[in-house]
Amino acid sequence: MKKIKLLHVFVVGLIILYILFFLGNTYVTFFSDFMDQFEYLYDNFIFGYYTQFVGVFLSVFTFIGLIYVKKGLSITLKNGLFNFKSSINFITAGKYFLLSGVLGGVFDIILFFYSSGSIVGIASFSQNFLLIILAFVLYIIADIIKNGTELKTENELTI
Repeated sequence: MKKIKLLHVFVVGLIILYILFFLGNTYVTFFSDFMDQFEYLYDNFIFGYYTQFVGVFLSVFTFIGLIYVKKGLSITLKNGLFNFKSSINFITAGKYFLLSGVLGGVFDIILFFYSSGSIVGIASFSQNFLLIILAFVLYIIADIIKNGTELKTENELTI
């Protein structure tokens, strides 16, 4: 359980970082003139000025997925490893991570073809691929927890 507690603290730290990212991005975008010096760069982007908001929009799905991972870990710490509630939260988190990864990957591919190959988002594409892998890992963990819960229930009923 120590490792689960450590993972829980790590996920809470990531959630705090995401909140700081959203607040900082909101300040720089709307309340600061810092981005005004880069307005000429928006001409090369697919949605112009609004391209910057696509990344923020996609990261909201990752943030919601982190919230569900935190919920699942909290339930696991409270009720033990094998329970249905935590597996449901992990499946929901996996769905949000999968959605974020697939949409981000599609956006990166569109951006690559729109820019005629001049913008290569290998790091961003790799990050999206990692989110997809993480989603499948969460699905596998949730399946293991469900099977373990069923075995535990059957074992408790056996005399």
